Amino acid sequence: LYVATRVLEAPHLNAAYQLLADPRFHPGEDVVLPGSHRLRALPGGRIRSVAQGLEGLEVDVEAPAGGHLVFQRSHLPLYQAAVDGLPAKIEIANLQRMAVEVPPGRHRVRVWVDRRPLAMSLVAAVAIDEPQIAPNAAQASTAAIARPPRKRPMTTLAKANSDFEMPPC
Repeated sequence: LYVATRVLEAPHLNAAYQLLADPRFHPGEDVVLPGSHRLRALPGGRIRSVAQGLEGLEVDVEAPAGGHLVFQRSHLPLYQAAVDGLPAKIEIANLQRMAVEVPPGRHRVRVWVDRRPLAMSLVAAVAIDEPQIAPNAAQASTAAIARPPRKRPMTTLAKANSDFEMPPC
């Protein structure tokens, strides 16, 4: 976790890799972001405090000229960010990490795992797979008998994979 002192932008993946592999790149100080602007040197900043939980963290950061707070966590779409309680964009940093742009001054940056997609998919799966709730046990057993068993798609795929034989070497 650091506030970058130099921001390097790369227009494509190969250029980003070249910047990261360059001996002049300083891990823990520099950051490579997607883009095509020239090198930007910044005074950096200071991390005043960090509060870390199981699925997120809050960082109190002071950056006199603004900059990018770089997190040494994999960039995944399930992360969300906020700066002073307002939604913030998470950028891909150093090909695989996360960075959040911080405006000039002192700010609280929060990054957390957004579990809403998981909760929505769970509700949808239950709604599709479960029969209507029956008011008593007799109706429940009748409903279970009347409903044909559901064929699982993975059974067919597993059968197809078990029939596959590797060619001899």
